Amino acid sequence: MKHVLKSLPEPFADVLGGAKRFEFRRDDRSPAFAVADELELNEYDPEGAGVTGRAIDARVCYVMRGGFGLPEGFAILGLDCVRPRLDTLDEDRKLVARLAELDEGLTDWEADFIESLIAWVGKGPEGQKLTDKQRERAIQIDETM
Repeated sequence: MKHVLKSLPEPFADVLGGAKRFEFRRDDRSPAFAVADELELNEYDPEGAGVTGRAIDARVCYVMRGGFGLPEGFAILGLDCVRPRLDTLDEDRKLVARLAELDEGLTDWEADFIESLIAWVGKGPEGQKLTDKQRERAIQIDETM
């Protein structure tokens, strides 16, 4: 089963960066959340334009309901196979491709960093989206060259 959910910017970034591997959600879905369900988390900015266009796909690997101080009607969903939607990954690949073409004026650290980004976006069969920190640094390098 696939569930499409909204996620506020800060927890969205934490899931995307790998620091947050769970979702605490109201358990009101029909059918209910279950192990092996697919989640589509869409970044949602309530103070901005709403859905930002950034999205993450993940799989539910664990569901906790009731007990352990968990309020009635809520569930904790363990996440695995977390990956950005491929359309956002394409933006990162374009940025990294621009950086890969640079061969003059780079420090050794910047050259090594760019090599690590090339490996990162090519990681696995579908690639891995840059973390917010990686992207910020890559954009800084791109803008100074």
